[in-house]
Amino acid sequence: FELLDKWTRTTAIFFGDGTDYRNTPAAQASLDDGARLIQSAGVLVRIVGYTDERGGQIRNTQLAQSRAQKVTDALIERGVARQLLVAIGRPTGIDISPNAGAQSPNRRVEFEIGFAGEASDQP
Repeated sequence: FELLDKWTRTTAIFFGDGTDYRNTPAAQASLDDGARLIQSAGVLVRIVGYTDERGGQIRNTQLAQSRAQKVTDALIERGVARQLLVAIGRPTGIDISPNAGAQSPNRRVEFEIGFAGEASDQP
C-alpha cells in the first residue's frame, strides 16, 4: 500500500492531442508499474482525467473522461480487476502549469487512492 500511495502522488500520464499519450513509452512504463502496485495493494484507485483550457466545457468534459477511460482500460488489459478502478473526468481542475497546447502538463491523468467503502459493491 505504501508503494502505491507514493506512486499515486508522484505519477501522472500526460497527453498530447485528444487521447494520444504525449510519450507512449513513458506512459506504458507507468501503466506497467501502476498495474503491478494496484494489484498488489488490492485497493480502489480513481483514475482522474484532466484537460487544459482549450476547448469548450462539453468537449473538455468528454475528453477528460475519455483520457481517464483510456488509462483505466490499459490497466484492466494489464490484469487489474475492473472493480478496483473508477474513471473520472475533471475538465476544470487544478492546473499544474501555465502552458497550453499539446505539450501542456495540464493534459494528464492522475491517480488517487479511493476511500474504504467507496466502491458501490462494498458495504
